[in-house]
Amino acid sequence: MTSETTGPDYVGVDTVVTQWRRFCQFFAYTRYDPLSINVTTVGDLTVVVVDSIFSIRARRDGVVTLYPSLNGDLELTQKLSGSIINIQGKYRFTFDSNGIVTWFSAEWDLVNALQQALGDLADVSTVLSGANISSSTGQIQVDDAHVQETKPRVDPRHNVEFLLS
Repeated sequence: MTSETTGPDYVGVDTVVTQWRRFCQFFAYTRYDPLSINVTTVGDLTVVVVDSIFSIRARRDGVVTLYPSLNGDLELTQKLSGSIINIQGKYRFTFDSNGIVTWFSAEWDLVNALQQALGDLADVSTVLSGANISSSTGQIQVDDAHVQETKPRVDPRHNVEFLLS
């Protein structure tokens, strides 16, 4: 990949590397299992499509940052941080005649993966409301400064003044 490699909503290898680094920040476990690889040549271009399962388990602070609607929802936060989520995905690479990646994209089915992990479509809707990760591409949409500032909301029942009242 180069600085000219493009995708559906980005340009440059630095964007891809930044995304991979963010996965390390937010997820305690990641595993990539290719299921099939299809290679097609069209003129000077080679297109590689990889169907795969991408398995993730979020860190607790990662859950709150990626899914801000869960801030204060201990039950759903616990379900997500304690579960491995298996996401079916498709990754596309286009190589030029010199073997350089000119296009890279990812397609995810995060909605189905979350429904299998949580068991309830209403919970999936809550999780994805205002999410900072794309359910269709997996792209994390937070800047690095925001990651440092995120603090979980404290349940008011855990407040000392409430407990003493």
